[in-house]
Amino acid sequence: MKTFPVLTFTAALLSGGTAMTNDGFGSLGVGGVVLGHTDKVAMVKEELSINPFFIHVSYIFENESDQDVSETISFPLPPYPANPHESGVIANGQPDGFTITVDGQPRRFETRVRAVMEDGRDVTDLLKAQGFSERDIALTPYEHSIQDEHRLDRAPEVLKALGKAGLIDEERKPLWINHVAYEWKETFPAHKPVKVYHGYRPFSSSGAWSGFVPDHNWDEGEDLIKDFCASKATIDKLTALYKNPDYHDSYGDVPGTVVEYVLTTGNSWKDGIRDFTLKIDKVAPYTLVATCFEGKFTKQDGVTLISHIKNFHPKENLRLYFGNYWAWVGSQSMRPSFDGSPSKTPEFPNVP
Repeated sequence: MKTFPVLTFTAALLSGGTAMTNDGFGSLGVGGVVLGHTDKVAMVKEELSINPFFIHVSYIFENESDQDVSETISFPLPPYPANPHESGVIANGQPDGFTITVDGQPRRFETRVRAVMEDGRDVTDLLKAQGFSERDIALTPYEHSIQDEHRLDRAPEVLKALGKAGLIDEERKPLWINHVAYEWKETFPAHKPVKVYHGYRPFSSSGAWSGFVPDHNWDEGEDLIKDFCASKATIDKLTALYKNPDYHDSYGDVPGTVVEYVLTTGNSWKDGIRDFTLKIDKVAPYTLVATCFEGKFTKQDGVTLISHIKNFHPKENLRLYFGNYWAWVGSQSMRPSFDGSPSKTPEFPNVP
């Protein structure tokens, strides 16, 4: 399987938010990654640290059987349309700076790419037959072959074939959905802990979709109270900020961003997640956070919220709303400086 490099990006916007996911035994089948279940390897610990700009996740796995276990581990990315909505621009279908280490050593991984229609039809081979590489598929609609409004710019005979197969509409806009996953082979020695770490910038939504305006429902009917369990105090603070134009972004909203993380795949490991810690890094004291996460939070300092759960079997995925996640003074952005790592690099002192 060929690989292509993780690409840097800016302006990562996705209507409806985006998701990263826990590792799991998996394979990429029709319609995306298929995760299995293991009764031999346990996720002993997961420590997840999230801020609007970066995610750190550290695991400890242990093979509790008497024999070594070798499996393909899959880290599927959220599926994304080859023709995103105007308000849902994302960048290259990949998180920026994605890294994997196992027991402190970098691990090579492969990039798996499939193109799937809404009805579940896998059209990857059809696209490859028309000259699309896996890179072309994954980067649609962000490659140089795309013209304005995400129209495909290909030879007439290719466009005719794609149209006949139902892969593009009459405006030459692609209709498939991209599925990308990072995979690698891992051996879990019998009765020996294995430490795995990921770090990356997440997909996130921002701009007009996730900015705050009082009494304004977002796309698809989402709102802060229903979908992020925002407290009255949080709504009142955002409303007060909205009354001051100095806190508006270029859309006239109080800037906000949504970050998601898929927790439920943690149930694919033996006994779920035995020891789970979530750290929410607000980056700055003025940032307001809302989430429906089932755990209780304590404040570690002015910018960090911590939740700790034993024997965790997540029923829902994690969705976080960061409101006023950078301050604005007139047109001057006061966003905290960010050079590729969070302003306060989270540490995991409890990981042996």
